[in-house]
Amino acid sequence: MNARVPDLLFFICMGITMVSWLALAIAPGKRLVNWWICGVGTPVILGVIYGYLLVAYWHQPPGESFLSEYLDRFGSLPGVFRMFHNPGLLLVGWLDILAMDLVGGAWQARRAQKTRMPRLALLFCFLVTVTNAPLGMVVYFLIEAARGTLSEATD
Repeated sequence: MNARVPDLLFFICMGITMVSWLALAIAPGKRLVNWWICGVGTPVILGVIYGYLLVAYWHQPPGESFLSEYLDRFGSLPGVFRMFHNPGLLLVGWLDILAMDLVGGAWQARRAQKTRMPRLALLFCFLVTVTNAPLGMVVYFLIEAARGTLSEATD
């Protein structure tokens, strides 16, 4: 496998993702943006690239079963560490983060529209979510709780 492929795909995927986040920041209330682009389109594109990289860069040692290799890689922190020394599989992990962060941001945008969260508060949540998604979700829920809108049924 060409060693430059993960580098090239990294920049392509980062560009697509950053354009999607920018669209979400500009038009969080637009269904085309928060559902079709950020909730479906970009995650699907990243998912297809993810699948390609997973197949192309998953090196199966001769004589090892897929299950034992899978458990070795995902069953311990040292196994994950060894797996991520492979640039293709490292990018697989990064694409997982990019896609799920964006899905979380799109969900925040749809819910914020329904609960009428102030735009600046939502943008702050996006800023935290794009860099640290679990913390961004905590910030989002804390803002909703402080506003008294956390228990409002949506979606």
